[in-house]
Amino acid sequence: MIREEQDRDYHTQRRYKPLVLVVLTHAFIHMYHALLPLVYPFIVIEFGISYVAIGVLEGVSRFSAGIVQGPAGLLGRFVPRNVLLGLGNLLLALSMGFTSLSANFANFAAASVFGRIVQSPQHPIGSSLISEWFGRKLRGTVFAINYSGANVGSIIVPLIAGGLFLLIGWRGTVGVFIAPGLLFGLLAIIMLPEAGKAVVTTSGSKKHRLGSELIKVIKDSNSRVIIISSMLSAGGRGLGILSIYVPLYLRDTIRDGLGLDLMTTSVLYTILLIGSIVGPLFLGRISDRFGRVRTIQTILFLSSLNIVLLVLSGDNLLLITPVLLAMGFTNYSYSALFQASIADVAHPSIRDLTFSLFFPLSFGLGAVWSFGLGLVADQFGFQTLFLISAMSPLVALPFLWLIKD
Repeated sequence: MIREEQDRDYHTQRRYKPLVLVVLTHAFIHMYHALLPLVYPFIVIEFGISYVAIGVLEGVSRFSAGIVQGPAGLLGRFVPRNVLLGLGNLLLALSMGFTSLSANFANFAAASVFGRIVQSPQHPIGSSLISEWFGRKLRGTVFAINYSGANVGSIIVPLIAGGLFLLIGWRGTVGVFIAPGLLFGLLAIIMLPEAGKAVVTTSGSKKHRLGSELIKVIKDSNSRVIIISSMLSAGGRGLGILSIYVPLYLRDTIRDGLGLDLMTTSVLYTILLIGSIVGPLFLGRISDRFGRVRTIQTILFLSSLNIVLLVLSGDNLLLITPVLLAMGFTNYSYSALFQASIADVAHPSIRDLTFSLFFPLSFGLGAVWSFGLGLVADQFGFQTLFLISAMSPLVALPFLWLIKD
């Protein structure tokens, strides 16, 4: 890895305050992502669609959102970044309004794709800001705070949604979760003045430098290795894969295809998300102390193991429960560690551009996993899906040995 600029004393206490606002806007996005998988079983019945349709929707919407993250990240050089973060939340809340009013699957799908696209500034802009605010010695920890804090938003959803589904249906439940997006979006726009400082150069200089800076990013071998590893491991990732298919598996598949009741599914999903809060916080700190690459490699192996253990647990709730907790701990953690690794290896002057490439490739092309696994689930069942998913982190693991100090 390149030698990082000397870790500066950023008056850490002062930097944690805007970090909280970044986490809040991130949390609303995770609330949205946690809510959709709980809604899918309802729309499968109401709109008469298959798991293939869910896989296609997830693949298309995530691919679209992932690719757009590139230009969305670059907008931070021209548009105040607090506006980009806040507007993303406000427009996502609007898309949820459209979702709750969907008359058919086409309406639902259009609202979902729109919602994924408008949230695209969050990852590249938020990660770039965190990288600027904190030095390398704290990056694993603060990226973990950003990720785990966002997962608090995820865990709130199943705790509340299970009862709301029974009281007001899935449409009313989606409507209830619009309010946090409006609040957090406005707070970001009003209270994140430091995020509003775009890169200060003349516009002509920006246009001239962008091409050469992009070449620098592409030539950096460490950045390439991390991006490739993140793409390959996406099939076993918590957010985007397990967050979609684990609830469907529990709700519709186990126990001879009868599935678990709604409340049991919600409780088990909550246990998965509890692990997703604790895991990144613990492992982020571990990576700061013992090294990023070694930590990621260990977590990739354990992530594969946990997916296999879920399949082997069958319908035994005594086995499923601890496995889901462990799965949340590991499978939801390595994405944040990959982001911290990118911040470590990227030169400060092109870090925003590196993130603008990392997220489209990692999450955009990684969305192909959602589509492919949806096809597998429909044709061969969930056990085959999870076995393929378990191979994904293992395939990515050896590439990390290519990272140079």
